[in-house]
Amino acid sequence: MATSTLQRELQSIVLPSGRKLAFAEYGKPNGRPVIYLHGFPMCRLEAMAFDAPASRANIRIIAPDRPGIGYSSFFASRTILDYAEDVTALYQHLNLRRCAILGVSGGTPFALACARALPKECLNGVGILSGMGTYEKTDVGLVPMPSRVTGWLARNVPRTLRVVTDAFVAGLRRVVKWTWVQQRLDQLVDQAKQSKNEWEKDALDAPKQEETDENWTPMASRERLLNALFEPFRQGSKGVVQEAALVSQPWGFRLEEIENAVTIWHGAKDKNASIEWIRAMARRIPEAVLKEYKEDTHGSMVKHFDDVFGSLVHEADKDHNDEAYHTTLLHRHRAASPTG
Repeated sequence: MATSTLQRELQSIVLPSGRKLAFAEYGKPNGRPVIYLHGFPMCRLEAMAFDAPASRANIRIIAPDRPGIGYSSFFASRTILDYAEDVTALYQHLNLRRCAILGVSGGTPFALACARALPKECLNGVGILSGMGTYEKTDVGLVPMPSRVTGWLARNVPRTLRVVTDAFVAGLRRVVKWTWVQQRLDQLVDQAKQSKNEWEKDALDAPKQEETDENWTPMASRERLLNALFEPFRQGSKGVVQEAALVSQPWGFRLEEIENAVTIWHGAKDKNASIEWIRAMARRIPEAVLKEYKEDTHGSMVKHFDDVFGSLVHEADKDHNDEAYHTTLLHRHRAASPTG
C-alpha cells in the first residue's frame, strides 16, 4: 500500500535530547537522499514544490522542520551549529549511507553548519540555492534593509516582534477566507502551474514523467499552499523570531573552516540577496563553486531545480555548458591548523 501524502509530510523522530524533530519526504522514496533545509520563514512543506524534479532525478527529499517551526520542538538555547547535530540524528535514524545537503534561501546558515560539522564520508555534496550571506561587520553594506530591520527587531525586541507577527498571521488567516481573496489566489495558483509546465517543457534532458496530478484543482492547490504558509507558525511565532535573531548575527563558525565542497546557485538579479553579498560569502569558503544565472531572480531560480539536483547528486564533476550562467571557481588555500 502506497504511503499517503499526509504520512510522508508528517513524520518525526525523538532526538537524543528528548526534543521532537518533524520532517517530510518528497520525490522517489528509494531515491538518492537529499536533506532539504527550508527557507525563512518557511517549514518542511516548502519542499513539496520540488517533488517533480526530485522524482525525475531519482532523488528522495528529506525536509526537516527547524526547532520551534512546524511540528519540531522549540529549543530555547539553540545555535546554528546545533542544527548539524539534529541533521546527524535524522541521518542516522534513517540509516542513510551518504546524503547531500541542500539549503534554500534562509536555510543557508544551517546547510553551511552541516558542511562545517559533518564528515566528508557522510556527504555526496552540499548546495545553496538562492541563498543568503553572512552578517559579519564587513557585510553591513551588503545586507538588504528589510533583513537588517527584521534582524535588529528579533535581537533587540523579540517579544514585540512576536506580538506583531502573531497578530499579522491571525489577521491573514481571516483574510484568506474572504471569497474574492480565494478567487484571486486560485487565479495566481493556476498561472503558477502554467508557468511551471512551461519550465518543465524546457528542462534540459528532462525525461517525460507520468503526470500524477490528474485530480489537481486550483482550490486544492490553494489549500496546500496556505497550509505550507501557515505551518511555520503552528506554535506561534516564537521559533521564527528566534531564527531571525540567529541568522542576523555571526553564525558561530568560520566559513574558512568548511572542508566540504559547496556549490552555490544564485540569480544575478536577486533582490532578496544581492549577488555581491553571495560572492562575498562564497569567497570565504575554501572549496566553493558559485553558479551565477544572469537573468534570474530569487523566485525564478526554482526553474533550475533539474540542474541543481543533477549537479548536486549525479553530475558534480560534469562540465556544464549552459549559457544561462557562468561558473566561478573560488580557490582558497587553507592554513594548516595547529594541533595539540
